[in-house]
Amino acid sequence: MCIIFTLCNNSWVKGNINNDDDMSQYNIDDDNAGAVVTFSLFSYFLMLMRLVPLDLIINTEVGKIVVSKFIECDFDMIKVDEESNEMINCRV
Repeated sequence: MCIIFTLCNNSWVKGNINNDDDMSQYNIDDDNAGAVVTFSLFSYFLMLMRLVPLDLIINTEVGKIVVSKFIECDFDMIKVDEESNEMINCRV
């Protein structure tokens, strides 16, 4: 997400850098445009890390994988097809 936001910011900066009327309040010119975009990358990274910590995302994904494997191996969720007498496993 940080990279997507930074790319959007980069396109906005490059699209508006030659328009002196709108960019005068931001103090962005050709010399410091790269620094502004780099600063925005770190700003987005810090904001998103504070909102959703990385360990929370990892724990949630690992938990979903473990629970799905338990569901696949649950014998109460296995169905036997009456016509062919084959077991139909639960698909997660």
